[in-house]
Amino acid sequence: METQAPKEKINAIILVAITLLGLALRLYHLDFQSLWYDELHSIVPTNPENSLASIIEYCKIDQPPAFFIYLYSFFHVFGYNEIIGRLASVILGVISIPVMYSLGREVRGHKAGLFAALLTSLNYMHIYYSQELRFYTMAFLFTALSFLFLIRAFRSNRFLHFAAYVVFTSALLYTHYYGLVIYGVQVLVFIMLSLYSRQRKFIVAGLVSGMLVIGLFLPWIPVVLSDLQIASFWIRMPEPTFIADYFYYYFGKDAIVSAIFIVLIWFFVRGHTTRDNASVDNRAVSMVLIFWLVFSYLIPYIKSLIGPPMLYVRYTIVSLPAWLLIIAIGWDDIKHKRWRLSIVVVVALSMLINLFFIRKHYHKVDKQQFREASAFVDQHNNDQSPLYSRFFWHFNFYFRDKDMKVSDVNTADFAQIQKFWLLQAEFFSPEEKNEVLQRFTDQFDIAERHSFHKTEVLLMKRKAGL
Repeated sequence: METQAPKEKINAIILVAITLLGLALRLYHLDFQSLWYDELHSIVPTNPENSLASIIEYCKIDQPPAFFIYLYSFFHVFGYNEIIGRLASVILGVISIPVMYSLGREVRGHKAGLFAALLTSLNYMHIYYSQELRFYTMAFLFTALSFLFLIRAFRSNRFLHFAAYVVFTSALLYTHYYGLVIYGVQVLVFIMLSLYSRQRKFIVAGLVSGMLVIGLFLPWIPVVLSDLQIASFWIRMPEPTFIADYFYYYFGKDAIVSAIFIVLIWFFVRGHTTRDNASVDNRAVSMVLIFWLVFSYLIPYIKSLIGPPMLYVRYTIVSLPAWLLIIAIGWDDIKHKRWRLSIVVVVALSMLINLFFIRKHYHKVDKQQFREASAFVDQHNNDQSPLYSRFFWHFNFYFRDKDMKVSDVNTADFAQIQKFWLLQAEFFSPEEKNEVLQRFTDQFDIAERHSFHKTEVLLMKRKAGL
């Protein structure tokens, strides 16, 4: 007991340091880039001036309402602007770090838990979406919590753990439709665990918990059924090599880190096949991670083969915790402390160098610059010329406190207009911007054209004599 307490204290100090590092990486340059198209679809509906009923209604054409309600509540307390919205995502991302420690400790022990927390803290994909005003870090967090309490329920058969599983799994289903994929994976995991344990209490409590999750999600089932009728979607069918592509993306396309992690995954696989089988529940928990990883890709891949594609890299953030845990266990299987420490140092340095200097995450613009385009027009529209855009709904977020508003270019009558500003944005391809512009080439000249990343501002003036 005397030696255990100092170890616990040291682990706690290390975890706090890792979490603070993760917080710093997620707060740094948080407002560097404008909100882009998807983020505006989070912040505009959750304006605290809107009603909760209107938000629920909006969610029927986006994703389930958990993140939107969270954001709506956050804005009510802290104010309504883009930095507050992104801060709401940062908080979810930072909470995920100690949760991953708890999950790693549950499946292997303190060292694996700390390494899993460090990987989460430094992970490129997790940092990227922790700084984005969307629901991906919430999906990551609730997925990790759902599996954490599923594993604890399997090991303890305690009511509290089953209850927590129901709460967090239901929250996941109400966060993103990929929560249904994870729930489907957990059905398969439950069958596997039931065959391992053959404990009546676990089987009964598991069945009841699963039915409670379905019951809690029932109000949203009609929306799910309606969405299943959609015949086509913007997502393209993934390439056969999609898992390798996704894996490379998760870690910021860092070749050094990716190569090390592949070796650590091999250590996990080797350990799983050769490890002493005396502890049946430990082997079962390793199988949970394998099921989680394999079927969280296989289910949406099969669905994409028989219907509209639904497999997309950012949606698979629900698979990322499994990758991190498997890598952490593979690292823990290395016997030599010096090798483990060397890997920690090399991986941490490589991930930081990649984040700051290769990917240039904090200094390279890769989002549509709605903010910059709007600010330019606001500063240069001295004669209050009208504003038009195909993306008027999105641009108007940045004109919400202005006297001028952006109108829908598709429904406007330009017969009496001599001059106007056209605000453009690229969504699927650069050619989209020219589609709108072609409507005006016969009657208007481009007097000014100012380009920003994937957006542009044009001052249109009527041709002489027209």
